[in-house]
Amino acid sequence: MKRKALILTAILLGTTVAGAPAHAICFDPLGCSNTKRYNTRDLRKLNCDELWFVRNAILDDHNYCFKTEKGISAFGNDGCAFDDIADLELNSFERFNLKAIQQMEQNKRC
Repeated sequence: MKRKALILTAILLGTTVAGAPAHAICFDPLGCSNTKRYNTRDLRKLNCDELWFVRNAILDDHNYCFKTEKGISAFGNDGCAFDDIADLELNSFERFNLKAIQQMEQNKRC
């Protein structure tokens, strides 16, 4: 899978909120998935592989257990804990971003 430089600048940031560890997967120029709603204009610039990668990176950050060979190959399943996306502890930004990415994937017929 070929990714543009902007996708390769993904950074996993650890922060602390009320003493509990939290993570954010951040992409330049999209922003951090847990603090910013991704806009359609920026998502439209991504190709299908990049959209797939960003969407699944958010899932991976929340210990999702991938079922497809493509997902397992890209992210692995070491430390995974959730088989169902509905069980992931996503905040409102992450839920919005996942839906926005899925909508763009549909629009692009990915």
